[in-house]
Amino acid sequence: MDTMIVEGRSISKPPYFDGTTNCTEWKERIKIFIQSVDFDLWLVIKNGPKIPKKIIHGEELEKSEDEFNDEDKKIMEREAKAKNILYCALNPDDLRRISSCHTAKEMWEELDKEVTTSDIHPLPSSSPQISPPGVQIMPASFLLNNMPNPEFLEEQRNDSFLNLCVPIYKHALHGNWRAAKHILDNENRLKNAAITNGYPTLLHIAAGANHIHFVKELLKMLDENDITLQDKIGNTAFCYAAAAGNIEIVDLLLDRNSQLPVKRAGNGYTPIQYAALQGRSKMTWHLYDKTTPCFQDEDWKLLFFACIYTGIYDFALKLARDRNELAFVRDVNEETALHLLARNLMVLDYRPEHVQIHITKRKIVTVAWKKICAPYEEGGLNLRSLVCLNEATNLKLCWDLLLSEEHWAKILKSRVLRGTSCINHHIYSSIWSGIKMEFQVIRENSSWLVGDGKKINFWFDHWCGDSLFQILNATNDLIAPFPSSVNSYISNNQWSIPQSLTQVFPSLRNLVHQVTLPMHDQDDGLVWKHNPTGTLSLKDAFEFKRKHLPKLNWTKSIWSSDIPPSKSLLAWRLMHDKLPTDENLSLRGCSLPSMCSLCLSCFETSYHLFLQCPYAKNIWRWFASILNINLQIQNFEDIWKICSRNWNPQCKLTITAAIINILNAIWYARNQQRFQDKKIHWKSSISTIISNVSLSSNLSQTVASSSITDFIIMKKFNVSIHPPKAPRIIEVVWHPPIFDWIKCNTDGAATNVSSSCGGIFRNKDSMFLLCFAENTGIGSAYHAELSGAMRAIEIAARHHWNFLWLESDSALVVNAFKNHSLIPWRLRNRWNNCLHIVSSINFMVTHVYREGNCCADALANIGLTLDHLTIWLDMPACIRGYYVQNRLGLPGFRFVNF
Repeated sequence: MDTMIVEGRSISKPPYFDGTTNCTEWKERIKIFIQSVDFDLWLVIKNGPKIPKKIIHGEELEKSEDEFNDEDKKIMEREAKAKNILYCALNPDDLRRISSCHTAKEMWEELDKEVTTSDIHPLPSSSPQISPPGVQIMPASFLLNNMPNPEFLEEQRNDSFLNLCVPIYKHALHGNWRAAKHILDNENRLKNAAITNGYPTLLHIAAGANHIHFVKELLKMLDENDITLQDKIGNTAFCYAAAAGNIEIVDLLLDRNSQLPVKRAGNGYTPIQYAALQGRSKMTWHLYDKTTPCFQDEDWKLLFFACIYTGIYDFALKLARDRNELAFVRDVNEETALHLLARNLMVLDYRPEHVQIHITKRKIVTVAWKKICAPYEEGGLNLRSLVCLNEATNLKLCWDLLLSEEHWAKILKSRVLRGTSCINHHIYSSIWSGIKMEFQVIRENSSWLVGDGKKINFWFDHWCGDSLFQILNATNDLIAPFPSSVNSYISNNQWSIPQSLTQVFPSLRNLVHQVTLPMHDQDDGLVWKHNPTGTLSLKDAFEFKRKHLPKLNWTKSIWSSDIPPSKSLLAWRLMHDKLPTDENLSLRGCSLPSMCSLCLSCFETSYHLFLQCPYAKNIWRWFASILNINLQIQNFEDIWKICSRNWNPQCKLTITAAIINILNAIWYARNQQRFQDKKIHWKSSISTIISNVSLSSNLSQTVASSSITDFIIMKKFNVSIHPPKAPRIIEVVWHPPIFDWIKCNTDGAATNVSSSCGGIFRNKDSMFLLCFAENTGIGSAYHAELSGAMRAIEIAARHHWNFLWLESDSALVVNAFKNHSLIPWRLRNRWNNCLHIVSSINFMVTHVYREGNCCADALANIGLTLDHLTIWLDMPACIRGYYVQNRLGLPGFRFVNF
């Protein structure tokens, strides 16, 4: 089996330490390996062997090997095994270091010094070291004036160093912010302290290791001085990020301190010079404008030759163009850049990092795949990324595992779950290996719907917003005396919070009572926070996993089922600036003499070709004359603002189709002139535009209105008017209840900042009984309408009205009584309680148009101004007119367009 495992990863061979492996990681692995072989061997290494001894004349002496009994031989055998394992795991250099050690414990302690003397550097040892003449290295005493606190290094042999610095160093190196945050919560001084002998801080290590999330979260805890701390050789964390080439981390640090690019390290180098020495082309370009204002002549020389040595030729060429004298300067070997380039045959095949071209390759101006996979409203083509789809499938499978009661799920949960947590060690499973990383994602983005409370941890689970442990700023000592299950605080389907607990946390009772308990026994349910129904579908998982981009206004205009997608696609490429104009080709390494093919006078750019070229101007002037407006187009986004004016639907489609066809006509004329040597007159292009627009608008199902301006525009494009169908008039009459029934009309209202509900109760004689209005906080209109229905049922139960007729102008509310899956999970317990109430009374629910629900509508609008539930036993004046109309049976009229 060992032949199937790579070197250093065998389960039967000790992990090998070659001198370059991270010492802390190796020690953890060798410790685990020894314990797995024989735990007694680890105790021998940790505590030392019990050397067999004898007592002669009251003096204790070591036994000779011939005097060992069976027990002594077992002790020394374990010591020999422990030493043998350590010998087999070390390289020759480290073997020489421990050759003088007599016991396995002494060997381990000698190796322990590797941890305390380990150091990291922003540059690998293989990076070129350039020392140009004339660079004066500043004294360390002057440069290293902002060192981190070394208090933990002064206690290297103590437990504080091994138990805090070593683990948090590993977490920073691997980007495990959650584990590092746990240590920082207990020892906050570590956030800006030196944690190895090289004096790097957590920020140095995480920035050099390219862990963006770790850096982003750590920066929230650091002040301005912490960001500029230097290690033993004078490097800031910014130097580490620049050398690593991580632009996102560099930008995070720049947001906090814009002077970091000009802060020199102990050797006099700036971060841009570190980036150049490492061959980080994109980073070098990124830092150029932020650094060079402080440069001296020797700095320019160093940066120039660093770019030559590491192959960043495009940047070196820019430097030579900006500062002509660099073409003649010489390096330490008295050679110019031309000497170096002449000996390097690879220069002939060089192209910048972002340019990958070949003379026979087509389509070098393309849109990034991540943009193509975005939805239409975010500027994409609504394709699905397979990588993101795979991640979404794993998330959905993990969700199904947690909720499923099938045999496969029960078996796997018994192997991987321990209470509400999952195992950390590896198991052989084709399912768990793919979804284990999603377990924590689900915990952070789900909540518990309280039932009997048996599955929910009272302090640490999310069941009333965030966990109570976080909300109350609790500690383990404070909560230790109290039960941890929510079930312990429920009695007879009501909250039962002990007085002793409310004395410790006074606000706890109010927090808990915001959560509605079911009136009948039911199991706890896990719900997905980001879906109103609480379920996680594959669509929801994909939406959660995909990268969201800003929404763009112009995307609503260019895509339409009435316009050929091939024509819309050109407009889409233009908006992303991905048309192969001469300007874009030159940016991608295809440098050719450029001239606009239509006007034969200017350099061809997208802006010139479509907006400034006389050919394009003639077409736009014609279009402006049809619209009878003065077009002021400063950029391409201004074009689509024309479509957002108050046009009728058919006219809006006509104008949109015209704009898209204008862009296509200009591009077609350009290509014909350039590649076919055919010149198309701009008036011929206008005829083609009119023909295409007429085809799109005439085949459309959109309708026009009675605007004479829109009529003229459409006639110019030979578009037939599609008049709307005549509206149908519906008579709406409010009907009183029959016999001993009570009728309640409810409604909801919502704005951007608040929502509310209202309702009115009347008897069989249409007499007013009472009405209510209530502000329901931030929510949708549907949330408010459901709240109104539930409040009406609760009020009816309080007054013992056992014949209740509920009427609403929301069809969704009526359907919710038939399909419970339509209920948002935040209202589900309260809704189930209402259904429990109506199951014991005579109840019916019907729909009425808004014209027959004016009283409830007015009450809902009043609720927007309230801050608590208000019940009126006397009729408010604002609904009196509507009430009289309903009582007299006067109809309202609704106009419906078909």
